[in-house]
Amino acid sequence: MEWLCETPLFFVCIGIMMLHALVEGANLEAWEKIYDHWELARPEVGLRKECKSDPCSPSCGNIDKYGNGHGVKCTDNYITIIALFTSSFTNRINGSIPAELGELKALTKLNLSGNKLTGSIPAELGKLKALTWLGLSNNQLTGSIPAELGELKALTYLSMNNNQLTGSIPAELGELKALSSAFNLKNNQLKI
Repeated sequence: MEWLCETPLFFVCIGIMMLHALVEGANLEAWEKIYDHWELARPEVGLRKECKSDPCSPSCGNIDKYGNGHGVKCTDNYITIIALFTSSFTNRINGSIPAELGELKALTKLNLSGNKLTGSIPAELGKLKALTWLGLSNNQLTGSIPAELGELKALTYLSMNNNQLTGSIPAELGELKALSSAFNLKNNQLKI
C-alpha cells in the first residue's frame, strides 16, 4: 500500500485509508455499545475495563489459534471471535442480545452459550456473513428464530438448544449448506 501512496493515485490511497479507519471505528463503536449493554466489566464475566476501548488487547481474551477459549479475539483490528460462554452455567451475562452484534462484520465465531440471556434473537445477526459458529444454547431466549439467520451461508455450527424458542423453524435455515458440525434446536417449544 505504501508504493500506492507515492504514485499519482495518492488521493485514492488516502480515500482507502479513510474508509478503512471508518470501518474500524464502526467496529469499535458497536463493541462499546455491546460492552455497556452487558456490563462486561463485572468480575463474573472476566473482561477488564480496558477491553471496552481496546477489545483487541491480548488481555481481553484467552483464545487459541483454533478459536477455543474465553473472551474476545481480533484479527487486523477487527473483532473476529466473541466467546463469552460458560460451561458451568453460572449465568455470567444476563439481558438481551444486542442488535449491535450485527455490525461486527468480521465476526466468525459467536459463543454466548450457558448464560442467562433473555428476549429474542436479533434479526441483525443475519448480517454476519463471515460467521461460521453460532452458539446460543442454554439460555432463556424466547420468540421465534429469525429467518435472516438463513443468510449465514458460511455457518458450520448452529446451536440454540435449551431455550424457550417458539414458532416454526424457518425454511431459510434449510439453505445453510455448510452446516457440518452441529445443528441443535432441541429442548425448545418449536413447531415441527
